[in-house]
Amino acid sequence: MESALGITVGLGSRAPVTIFDEPYIGMDAANRQLFYDRLVEDYAEHPRTIIISTHLIDEIASVFERITVIRKGKMIVDQEVDSLRNHAFKLTGKENDFDFLQGVQILDEQRFMGKRTLTVLDEHGTLQSIPASIQKQPLSLQDFMVQVTK
Repeated sequence: MESALGITVGLGSRAPVTIFDEPYIGMDAANRQLFYDRLVEDYAEHPRTIIISTHLIDEIASVFERITVIRKGKMIVDQEVDSLRNHAFKLTGKENDFDFLQGVQILDEQRFMGKRTLTVLDEHGTLQSIPASIQKQPLSLQDFMVQVTK
């Protein structure tokens, strides 16, 4: 009930900057989705800056426009979500198939049974064409956050 009251006050105030810190604590999945829907509706009618601190990144990712990560008082990421979605990937292939890789930031590397998986940030678009032997998957926002904060 406290969460619901906090959300009601936060949305209803229509302050130029609204901050929610884990606003859905104690809510079930249906009520969390209702909150996300109402948040987007209210923002569409009354645009303003809304800051949400959350651990349920993938669940709320559809409402984010920008991701900011602050670690130990320093901003380590501040990017639009669409940019991150277009530049953060997981690449999987055989150990020897990664000779082409240049100009990307490697966030994580895993090796298992002759396969190699790299989590990369390709800010310069160098991964437009990759060998057919490499599987390229977009990185979820949650996986991105895990990689840059560990």
